[in-house]
Amino acid sequence: MGVFTKRVLFANWNRSAVAEADAIIDTGSHYCVVPESLAQLLGLQIVGTDKIALADGREIEAPVAGLRIEFGGESGLFYHTYPS
Repeated sequence: MGVFTKRVLFANWNRSAVAEADAIIDTGSHYCVVPESLAQLLGLQIVGTDKIALADGREIEAPVAGLRIEFGGESGLFYHTYPS
């Protein structure tokens, strides 16, 4: 497992809004977490909430939304969370 930084394209489900940014990739993570400002920029729709564990051991309730991520010639659709 590892942690590295990679330039990533983030988009909403239908790619009508996109943003490119450097992302910290943690191959051992169970969640994709993005800043609320990015979620708002992409117009992501909250579909629920989920309890997530933070690196410091705290658990928080966070919104969940759909997100498209593209990098390294690959793309995928994910449900992501972002702290409120």
